Amino acid sequence: MHFDEVITELGAFGPYQRRVLLLVLYPCFLYSMYTMIPVFILTDHTHTCNSYGNASIGLSSNSSLVTAKEICHIGYYDNFTNLTSELACTSWVFDTGELISTPISDFQLVCENAIMKSHIGMAFFLGVVVSFLFVAAVGDSLGRKPVACIIMLFLCFSVGSAWAPNVYVFAALRFLTGIGCNVGQIKILVIEIVGPSWRAFAAILPDVIYTLAELTLCCLAFFIRDWKTLQIVVSVPSVLCLLYPLVLPESVRWLHAKGKDGKTMNSLRRMSRSNSTTLPDALQITKELKPPSVMSELKPLFQSRRLLVRWIVNTYTWFVCGFLFAGLSLNLGTLGGNVYLNFSICVLTELASQMGCLCLSNRLRRKAVIVFFFAICSILCFILIFTTLYLDTVKWYWLLAVATILIRICISDASTILFTYTSELFPTSIRSFFISAANVSYMSGGMIAPYIAYMNETVDVSYRAALPAIVYASVSISGGLLNLNLPETLNKPMPQVMTDLTNEADNKTDNNDPVWSTKL
Repeated sequence: MHFDEVITELGAFGPYQRRVLLLVLYPCFLYSMYTMIPVFILTDHTHTCNSYGNASIGLSSNSSLVTAKEICHIGYYDNFTNLTSELACTSWVFDTGELISTPISDFQLVCENAIMKSHIGMAFFLGVVVSFLFVAAVGDSLGRKPVACIIMLFLCFSVGSAWAPNVYVFAALRFLTGIGCNVGQIKILVIEIVGPSWRAFAAILPDVIYTLAELTLCCLAFFIRDWKTLQIVVSVPSVLCLLYPLVLPESVRWLHAKGKDGKTMNSLRRMSRSNSTTLPDALQITKELKPPSVMSELKPLFQSRRLLVRWIVNTYTWFVCGFLFAGLSLNLGTLGGNVYLNFSICVLTELASQMGCLCLSNRLRRKAVIVFFFAICSILCFILIFTTLYLDTVKWYWLLAVATILIRICISDASTILFTYTSELFPTSIRSFFISAANVSYMSGGMIAPYIAYMNETVDVSYRAALPAIVYASVSISGGLLNLNLPETLNKPMPQVMTDLTNEADNKTDNNDPVWSTKL
């Protein structure tokens, strides 16, 4: 009996699976707020150069103030030389009308120090990448539960961010928090214990909760304008993650794939009791004669051209999603207008779209949906290019805003389906490796995207205003075209070991066929 049949027999989505799913949703909720909080605490904080106290800005006794309207420089007139000059500001006054305090005002992250905002964001995503590399190394050997629990411990470092004495400590705490913001391992756990018809639901619902958490954060940020108070309010709930080693079960599918028969049967009995079903006395589950090691499972990947290209295309697809999402939607404050309104509109429209994916998850083909979303993104990027080059961007601001919001929706939904798709493409025995590699690729795209966004300021060409959108369109088109050659996984058995994929590839085509002649 195949393992999918065993799960279906004991309850594809019974009380046991629902309780585990609830445990998965909680860290997803926290991860969302910790990822998106810079949108509100590192947003533009209105400030001017401090024109009071000549000593603080280096004016001599022979100098008189001319203007302090500039943000980074102050103009002064030298009575001795009769010359007007500029001097760099060393002190600033921050407006407290909209924001009481932010890390920008507390740590003076303006003018020459403004680059530290990018470094803080880089530190967080670097922490996430380190976390995924850790999962890729040990996630398939240690198990889903211990690795997930170790990672979630780092979420507690977010509490300390509110008491950071300087920007360097704040960046270090953001790095440690980023290590904890990796829910890939715990999402794999819940996908592996539900029946085939519930996989997409179990993968999409955490993303819906992620979006609801974004909306919750926006509401909290609207009413709490002091960044330290906001940081404490969203961080304290992470302490509950310390209890997860006591309540989170291990993936029964992983136990079976690793040949832990005793623990597998115990987990199946607990599942059976919770779901009020009967475990057959003479249960025989199809398995390998010898539990494969991680290295032995990776070896066929590099021996099969078909499987290697499949993995490369899938990893590149994750890169495209991270690249487009970060480049076109994370910095919502640059759209103009009210950042809270912009963020709320994006989140609400994304939530509506995700609910649609949730309802249609078992009816829509994984590959077709991903290709469709990339096609829509490409069209919207061409709209951005045309509007930027040939229309008045002030008059047609609404079109730029709508296109940006729709791109965010499409990429978010594509990423949601992509997690399920990747989980079904690769086997249980090394699924953590592939998911972690995919997320590293996603974060790499997110780290590169801000530098592309500033190409319109650094590259001197006639069409430089539209250059970022041109790059986004090219990447989106390439992602869609490459995915046309991947196989469909809807309602297919989830592979347990790598030999399941190699046998599938051998049955489909001769090894001498060109890799692009048929599906990968």
